[in-house]
Amino acid sequence: VLEEILHSRIKNLSRSGLERMQLHAQYYVQNKSFHEAVEILEKHNYCIIAGIPGIGKTILAEMLCLYYIDQKYEMIKIGSDISEAWSLESTDGKRIYYYDDFLGQTSLADKFNKNEDQQLLDFIFTIRRSKKSKLILTTREYILNQARLIYEKIAREKFDGETCVIDLSKYTRMNRAKILYNHIYFSRLENQYKRKILISRCTMRLLVR
Repeated sequence: VLEEILHSRIKNLSRSGLERMQLHAQYYVQNKSFHEAVEILEKHNYCIIAGIPGIGKTILAEMLCLYYIDQKYEMIKIGSDISEAWSLESTDGKRIYYYDDFLGQTSLADKFNKNEDQQLLDFIFTIRRSKKSKLILTTREYILNQARLIYEKIAREKFDGETCVIDLSKYTRMNRAKILYNHIYFSRLENQYKRKILISRCTMRLLVR
């Protein structure tokens, strides 16, 4: 109860994030990136999901969170910087920390506060040694490469083995077809328009390519 009061913003952000994840789950189609990320998380306790904008980094991270929530993990969504995770009390329960766009969305300019890069690395070190917590980070691939050039401490870590890079090659034609189908099926279009879209020759060519 005391933790809920002291950290109400983080807790509310996490609950709100969970609701969105559950909504997004209906559109998700699992591909091999999911299994790669799980393997990294099981081996290292943390995973950096990188890729170009719009490739599916966030939804993959969200589905990983749901996967671990199903295994009785508590999700903590980090909103602004890693100090939010440090501020929480230690717990006997299992936690999955989720930090979306941890290096910013457009550039690295003034992304890290004073010593935040070291705080992040310290938190990763703690998670790596943990027996009950995991950490999921997402970033755009080119920003991660910039970080390696700008921040010496991050460059030394490299994170190659802990990074799951998503690219179009990981989406098979069947994956793409199912994604399109899910977006049509769960859209707010009336059924008559959904049927017309799905039976049109143009749509069928897209689905079978």
